[in-house]
Amino acid sequence: MDRRPLAFAAACAGLATAVYVVVVHVALVQRLDLHVLEDAMRHRTEQRTTVASDLVGLFDPAPFAVITASLVAGALLAGRVRAGFAAGGAMLAAAVTTQLLKPALAVQRPYPADHYMPAASWPSGHTTAIVSLLLAFVIVLPPRLRPPVAVLGGGIAALALGSIVLLGFHYPSDVLGGVLVASGWSAVALAVSGSGRAPTAARRRPRSHPATG
Repeated sequence: MDRRPLAFAAACAGLATAVYVVVVHVALVQRLDLHVLEDAMRHRTEQRTTVASDLVGLFDPAPFAVITASLVAGALLAGRVRAGFAAGGAMLAAAVTTQLLKPALAVQRPYPADHYMPAASWPSGHTTAIVSLLLAFVIVLPPRLRPPVAVLGGGIAALALGSIVLLGFHYPSDVLGGVLVASGWSAVALAVSGSGRAPTAARRRPRSHPATG
């Protein structure tokens, strides 16, 4: 098993812990978090709100469950059984982790005037779903398809994460927390599935045959 993804997963867990502690205990960071949220919300228009709501709505529990099931089923049908189960397991683990952390780490932070923000908001569940889905696609796809899918999916994910803040659903730090939770579990899935291993020299080198004659 490649241990580098596991090291990355541990780094995500450590960074997520640091982000939460800083956001909760450092007033300057709290004010910056709030300032970015307020600035994003000031740019809302009726059209932007509609588009953002539709985009984020794709990752509500019901449609997200359908997308997840389709992804895993597609991987199994394509013969990528180990990768499919690993990716699906990572998405489930990330979602459960987020839902457990929300109430356990609930704390009230400053929120915009006339816009209440719930105490149990870190990390963002929608962000966790969006990022874990994108990374699951990368895990189950053949290596040659990963770069274009990562670029396209990354663009969609960036729009969706920006929409979450634009709509005032979460602080930017909540979004960062969701990114780290999803990335950590996806790294574990990558290690388990073996999808990230580069071919060894022995695999790349053609087998020689003894000369006859």
